[in-house]
Amino acid sequence: MEITEYLAQFHGITAKIAQMGKVKPNFLNKKNYEAALERWKTLSGEELTRLDQEIGSAEVIYKSFVYTPTALCYNSVGVLNVIPVKDILWIYPRVFTQRMNFIPYNKMHQILVLERSGEYHVIQVASTGGFSKKDPAGDIIQKMAQTIKPVRPGIVFGYSKEIEAYFSGDLQQAAAEIDRRSYGQA
Repeated sequence: MEITEYLAQFHGITAKIAQMGKVKPNFLNKKNYEAALERWKTLSGEELTRLDQEIGSAEVIYKSFVYTPTALCYNSVGVLNVIPVKDILWIYPRVFTQRMNFIPYNKMHQILVLERSGEYHVIQVASTGGFSKKDPAGDIIQKMAQTIKPVRPGIVFGYSKEIEAYFSGDLQQAAAEIDRRSYGQA
Protein backbone atom coordinates (compact mmCIF):
# COMPACT_ATOMS: atom_id res chain seq x y z
CA MET A 1 0.00 0.00 0.00
CA GLU A 2 1.17 3.52 -0.76
CA ILE A 3 0.90 6.54 1.52
CA THR A 4 -1.35 8.33 -0.98
CA GLU A 5 -3.69 5.31 -1.07
CA TYR A 6 -3.76 5.14 2.73
CA LEU A 7 -4.65 8.86 2.96
CA ALA A 8 -7.05 8.92 -0.02
CA GLN A 9 -10.14 9.59 2.13
CA PHE A 10 -8.51 12.71 3.63
CA HIS A 11 -8.91 15.25 0.84
CA GLY A 12 -7.19 18.14 2.65
CA ILE A 13 -4.07 16.06 3.26
CA THR A 14 -3.95 14.68 -0.30
CA ALA A 15 -4.29 18.22 -1.71
CA LYS A 16 -1.27 19.35 0.34
CA ILE A 17 0.66 16.27 -0.75
CA ALA A 18 0.10 17.32 -4.36
CA GLN A 19 1.52 20.79 -3.57
CA MET A 20 4.66 19.28 -2.03
CA GLY A 21 5.62 17.24 -5.06
CA LYS A 22 6.00 13.61 -5.97
CA VAL A 23 5.39 11.03 -3.22
CA LYS A 24 6.20 7.61 -4.62
CA PRO A 25 8.23 4.60 -3.51
CA ASN A 26 11.24 3.82 -5.66
CA PHE A 27 14.44 1.82 -5.50
CA LEU A 28 16.32 4.46 -3.47
CA ASN A 29 13.70 5.29 -0.83
CA LYS A 30 11.90 1.97 -0.35
CA LYS A 31 12.97 1.40 3.28
CA ASN A 32 12.27 5.02 4.32
CA TYR A 33 8.94 4.94 2.50
CA GLU A 34 7.81 1.83 4.41
CA ALA A 35 8.87 3.41 7.73
CA ALA A 36 6.94 6.60 6.86
CA LEU A 37 3.82 4.60 6.02
CA GLU A 38 4.03 2.84 9.39
CA ARG A 39 4.35 6.22 11.10
CA TRP A 40 1.21 7.46 9.30
CA LYS A 41 -0.62 4.33 10.53
CA THR A 42 0.20 5.19 14.16
CA LEU A 43 -2.01 8.29 13.97
CA SER A 44 -5.50 7.69 15.28
CA GLY A 45 -8.56 8.34 13.12
CA GLU A 46 -9.32 11.39 15.26
CA GLU A 47 -5.80 12.78 14.73
CA LEU A 48 -6.00 12.21 10.98
CA THR A 49 -9.41 13.91 10.81
CA ARG A 50 -8.13 16.88 12.81
CA LEU A 51 -5.01 17.11 10.62
CA ASP A 52 -7.17 16.93 7.49
CA GLN A 53 -9.24 19.89 8.72
CA GLU A 54 -6.23 21.98 9.84
CA ILE A 55 -3.98 21.36 6.87
CA GLY A 56 -6.26 23.13 4.37
CA SER A 57 -5.33 26.55 5.75
CA ALA A 58 -1.66 25.68 6.43
CA GLU A 59 1.04 27.09 4.17
CA VAL A 60 3.34 24.73 2.27
CA ILE A 61 6.85 26.01 2.96
CA TYR A 62 9.51 25.74 0.23
CA LYS A 63 7.46 22.94 -1.38
CA SER A 64 8.85 20.60 1.26
CA PHE A 65 6.83 20.77 4.47
CA VAL A 66 3.70 21.93 6.24
CA TYR A 67 2.85 22.12 9.93
CA THR A 68 -0.33 22.36 11.95
CA PRO A 69 -1.14 22.17 15.68
CA THR A 70 -1.56 18.40 15.19
CA ALA A 71 1.45 17.35 13.10
CA LEU A 72 4.40 18.33 10.97
CA CYS A 73 4.46 16.73 7.49
CA TYR A 74 7.49 16.88 5.22
CA ASN A 75 8.53 15.47 1.88
CA SER A 76 12.04 14.08 1.62
CA VAL A 77 13.17 12.22 -1.50
CA GLY A 78 9.62 11.24 -2.44
CA VAL A 79 8.72 10.10 1.07
CA LEU A 80 5.99 11.94 2.97
CA ASN A 81 6.86 11.80 6.65
CA VAL A 82 4.64 12.82 9.54
CA ILE A 83 5.66 13.78 13.06
CA PRO A 84 2.80 14.24 15.52
CA VAL A 85 3.27 17.39 17.61
CA LYS A 86 2.75 15.26 20.73
CA ASP A 87 6.04 13.46 19.90
CA ILE A 88 8.17 16.53 19.14
CA LEU A 89 10.70 17.49 21.81
CA TRP A 90 13.11 19.93 20.14
CA ILE A 91 13.16 22.02 16.95
CA TYR A 92 16.22 24.00 15.88
CA PRO A 93 17.92 25.46 12.78
CA ARG A 94 21.20 24.28 11.28
CA VAL A 95 23.26 26.02 8.61
CA PHE A 96 25.97 24.43 6.47
CA THR A 97 28.34 26.79 4.72
CA GLN A 98 29.93 25.50 1.52
CA ARG A 99 33.32 26.99 0.71
CA MET A 100 35.70 27.00 -2.20
CA ASN A 101 39.28 28.04 -1.46
CA PHE A 102 38.08 29.11 2.02
CA ILE A 103 35.56 31.53 0.50
CA PRO A 104 31.91 30.84 1.35
CA TYR A 105 29.74 30.53 -1.74
CA ASN A 106 26.55 28.88 -0.44
CA LYS A 107 24.65 28.30 2.79
CA MET A 108 22.18 25.45 3.16
CA HIS A 109 19.52 26.03 5.82
CA GLN A 110 17.84 23.10 7.53
CA ILE A 111 15.40 22.53 10.36
CA LEU A 112 16.09 19.60 12.67
CA VAL A 113 13.32 18.00 14.70
CA LEU A 114 13.98 15.59 17.57
CA GLU A 115 11.14 13.30 18.51
CA ARG A 116 10.63 11.23 21.64
CA SER A 117 12.00 8.05 20.04
CA GLY A 118 15.36 9.79 19.68
CA GLU A 119 15.06 10.05 15.92
CA TYR A 120 16.14 13.28 14.24
CA HIS A 121 14.31 14.51 11.15
CA VAL A 122 16.10 16.88 8.77
CA ILE A 123 13.94 19.23 6.74
CA GLN A 124 15.76 21.03 3.93
CA VAL A 125 14.54 24.60 3.82
CA ALA A 126 16.54 26.85 1.51
CA SER A 127 19.90 27.88 0.16
CA THR A 128 21.31 31.39 0.29
CA GLY A 129 24.50 33.03 -0.89
CA GLY A 130 27.72 32.49 1.04
CA PHE A 131 27.70 35.98 2.55
CA SER A 132 23.96 36.25 3.08
CA LYS A 133 22.72 37.32 6.50
CA LYS A 134 19.28 35.80 5.86
CA ASP A 135 18.10 33.07 8.22
CA PRO A 136 15.11 31.37 6.56
CA ALA A 137 15.16 28.39 8.94
CA GLY A 138 15.16 30.63 12.01
CA ASP A 139 12.31 32.71 10.60
CA ILE A 140 10.24 29.59 9.91
CA ILE A 141 10.92 28.21 13.39
CA GLN A 142 9.60 31.43 14.93
CA LYS A 143 6.38 31.02 12.94
CA MET A 144 6.19 27.34 13.92
CA ALA A 145 6.52 28.28 17.59
CA GLN A 146 3.51 30.59 17.28
CA THR A 147 1.39 27.71 15.95
CA ILE A 148 2.74 24.83 18.05
CA LYS A 149 3.49 26.43 21.45
CA PRO A 150 -0.19 26.95 22.37
CA VAL A 151 -0.79 23.22 21.83
CA ARG A 152 2.45 21.90 23.37
CA PRO A 153 4.26 24.67 25.28
CA GLY A 154 7.03 22.38 26.54
CA ILE A 155 8.70 21.95 23.14
CA VAL A 156 12.17 23.48 23.04
CA PHE A 157 12.87 25.82 20.12
CA GLY A 158 16.38 26.96 19.18
CA TYR A 159 19.90 25.68 19.73
CA SER A 160 22.56 25.98 22.39
CA LYS A 161 25.23 23.62 23.74
CA GLU A 162 23.26 23.37 26.99
CA ILE A 163 20.11 22.26 25.16
CA GLU A 164 22.12 19.73 23.16
CA ALA A 165 23.62 18.35 26.39
CA TYR A 166 20.15 18.19 27.96
CA PHE A 167 18.80 16.00 25.15
CA SER A 168 22.03 14.00 24.77
CA GLY A 169 21.73 12.83 28.38
CA ASP A 170 18.68 10.87 29.47
CA LEU A 171 16.22 11.32 26.58
CA GLN A 172 13.33 9.61 28.38
CA GLN A 173 13.72 11.95 31.35
CA ALA A 174 13.86 14.94 28.97
CA ALA A 175 10.70 13.70 27.22
CA ALA A 176 8.94 13.32 30.57
CA GLU A 177 9.93 16.90 31.49
CA ILE A 178 8.64 18.22 28.15
CA ASP A 179 5.35 16.35 28.71
CA ARG A 180 5.09 17.71 32.26
CA ARG A 181 5.63 21.29 31.05
CA SER A 182 3.17 20.77 28.19
CA TYR A 183 0.38 18.85 29.85
CA GLY A 184 1.07 19.08 33.58
CA GLN A 185 1.88 15.35 33.70
CA ALA A 186 4.47 13.86 36.01
